Amino acid sequence: MRITLLGSGHHLHAARRIDGYSSCVHRAEMKDEHGKLFTAYVKAFPTDSKALANEIAGWLLARALNLPSPRRAYICLVPIRKLRGLFPERLWPGRDDDAFPCWASEEMHNTPLTLISEADAIVWRDKVQRWPHLPAAIALNHWLHNIDSNPGNLLWLDEHQFALIDHADILGGQYWDAKTLKKLSYLHNKLLQLAWGGLPPPDVTADIERTAAHHGQAWHTVKHAVYDWWEDLLKKKEIEAATAFIETRADPTWIRGRIA
Repeated sequence: MRITLLGSGHHLHAARRIDGYSSCVHRAEMKDEHGKLFTAYVKAFPTDSKALANEIAGWLLARALNLPSPRRAYICLVPIRKLRGLFPERLWPGRDDDAFPCWASEEMHNTPLTLISEADAIVWRDKVQRWPHLPAAIALNHWLHNIDSNPGNLLWLDEHQFALIDHADILGGQYWDAKTLKKLSYLHNKLLQLAWGGLPPPDVTADIERTAAHHGQAWHTVKHAVYDWWEDLLKKKEIEAATAFIETRADPTWIRGRIA
């Protein structure tokens, strides 16, 4: 399990921009590392944020926990001229021929793909409650302190099946640092709020806590793949702080009594 770097020649065509996000998102036709075509959602984050580093860790951990999510993800170098054409209202550093590193996750095909909106969240509550992966998804958000696991970060696949997207706001948000990680305590888990109004039945709480037993192994499985990117994106003290944060909370006993 890894995230591959794709050069600017792999970004073939930007089909359309998608508004309504804090980042700059567009749907694009791309070529993978083997030369095969695929469709992806591409996100360009502010240069001073840690959103890209967050996406990398969140996606790898979700996949390690077998949570439904985009099958493949890449870091893609997108020419600045393309981003300026798509998002002229934003300021982009460098020259037109320079490349900007973006997060690219593969589109999930062959599904009636639907994004849940905040306004319709209450309508989806019954479907979300019946999602088999819900306890594990709630536990993941608690573990990584995802402050934005809102309904818009769930994709409806079919009936009671969903997929997770967007891990840019784990670790307390896109602008965390070594000091802020030490201050994080209570989390308003938006996925927990969507499904159970913040207070699940006792059997669901037990299921959430039970899934946390897999967190340590998931981190052990992907941490070197995470470090491959974090060493380029973060400072040494930030990597050390984030590692300590993740490993402390990966202890199965950590989550007990925190689901409310």
